[in-house]
Amino acid sequence: MKRIRAIANPRHKTNFGLRFETTVMFALSLFASGLFAVSAQADWPSWRGPSRDGVSNLQTPAAWPGKLNSVWSVEVGIGHSSPVTDGKHIFQHARVDDQEVVYCLNMAGEILWQKQYPAPYKMNNSARKHGMGPKSTPTISNGKLVTQGISGIVSCWNAADGKLLWQHDYAGEYKQTSPLFGTAASPLVIDDQCYIHAGMDNKGAFIAYESANGLKTRRVQRESRARAHRCTGTSSMLFSTIS
Repeated sequence: MKRIRAIANPRHKTNFGLRFETTVMFALSLFASGLFAVSAQADWPSWRGPSRDGVSNLQTPAAWPGKLNSVWSVEVGIGHSSPVTDGKHIFQHARVDDQEVVYCLNMAGEILWQKQYPAPYKMNNSARKHGMGPKSTPTISNGKLVTQGISGIVSCWNAADGKLLWQHDYAGEYKQTSPLFGTAASPLVIDDQCYIHAGMDNKGAFIAYESANGLKTRRVQRESRARAHRCTGTSSMLFSTIS
């Protein structure tokens, strides 16, 4: 469980960066400081940022602040999923009781919409300290938000109003729909295609869907007893053009 803090420059209220720290609760908080000045167009739309490489264009200040002052805090549930943003809104995926919940907030910390769906999940004994919240970070692309829950449920939402566009749960395809420690791979969206991992450690698939309607466009089935190959659903995908 963790507390997620967004850091804002008080002189540029639309600018912000993200800071993460582990605590006993999972909440979304905004702090005011002169720590970072970020371009208002600089989104953080997916796992590890725009290029999924952890690189940001944050401009560090000439003088570092002595402390951060809390502006707002919203409790959203439990999980390891990181917040993402399109520069104007913050999106968060979390768990509350037996449901997984998706939030959209503005930069003032006001919840604009909140959607939930049933997500029953039996925790592996070895992973109990991890908690039952989602581990995958959502992805924003072309006005759509794609989430993947701890049991592997993939959902696509209209980022503007939270309307559920499509959803797949894989319960009819696999005896176990997620790895032993839960799904942790974050969805990858390129142009109009959404790529995800489905299934368990040694039996799963790499699947591509049309982002607009959730129709399957390709699928690569994986089965292996080799421990080294047991990465389905835990390793997030990267994209690179090789010339």
